[in-house]
Amino acid sequence: MPTNLPPLAPQGSPEFLFRGNAVAAGAFLTKLDGKAIAPDHKTVTTHGESSLPVIGGVSSSFIENPSLKFPQFISYNRCETFAEGYYDGDHTVTTARASVENVRLSTRPSPEDNLPEVQTAIFTASNFSLQIQSTYGQTAAEPQFKIVAAQPREMTFVVRDKLGKDSPLAVTLDFDETFLACTSIQQLENEFLGTRSYFDEYISRFPALQKMVFGSGRIPRTSNGYLITSFVKQIRLGGEVIPGHTLARTGFGTIQFGLVMARPLNLRATMAYIKMACDPAGEASFGGSCTNGIWK
Repeated sequence: MPTNLPPLAPQGSPEFLFRGNAVAAGAFLTKLDGKAIAPDHKTVTTHGESSLPVIGGVSSSFIENPSLKFPQFISYNRCETFAEGYYDGDHTVTTARASVENVRLSTRPSPEDNLPEVQTAIFTASNFSLQIQSTYGQTAAEPQFKIVAAQPREMTFVVRDKLGKDSPLAVTLDFDETFLACTSIQQLENEFLGTRSYFDEYISRFPALQKMVFGSGRIPRTSNGYLITSFVKQIRLGGEVIPGHTLARTGFGTIQFGLVMARPLNLRATMAYIKMACDPAGEASFGGSCTNGIWK
């Protein structure tokens, strides 16, 4: 009777190690009433997560009403995520998407903000959603990415005065359609270096790039090779048009919309990355996805 199996000869077909993650919402406070709030490993601060193993497959999650520690300052509900990875002939397809509903963040100006008439600053959004899909052929130099970003619904920035009167302003985003049409970092770089109108428009949103010369160099990377950029080219706050992707307001903090972190083999994007810089202080991100993997 056999007590073992014979060795298996090495398999010749290429293998793909999948990578796909989606996170609907994550948020926490770092300060309240002048006191720092230390991280607590017993408190869950991330809701709605899907992650693929190296073999691909399907991962999904749904949370209707997540348990939140400070709902008077940070609240949201209905977190939903999905991640999928599969072979399609000699290509692989990886998809990750995330959505969250009824987002609300509230903070108060700090004394150094010198806003004595303001009681509270509030940001709300009915929905954030984002999907990234990557396709990677066995012989391709790099994968092709597609970001599908929906215009966030009913975004509002509200200033409440000491008498409790609200002054709401609608917030909308103008997407960079040229960026969203590019399917790789190389294609984006070709547009940046080869199309004068796009070069001028792009560098106007990033002050650090404004010394660049058209047609030479490349879009700068971080020290570890990442391109940090955004697919949002301007923000409309009431009747004000704000160039770039960052809404910064004294008495609240900053909101970066459509943030992208990319290298040739992977791409991560987030619909909203928020830093409340007052009291309470905290951080939040909504609608985040990341794909791809590698052939071995």
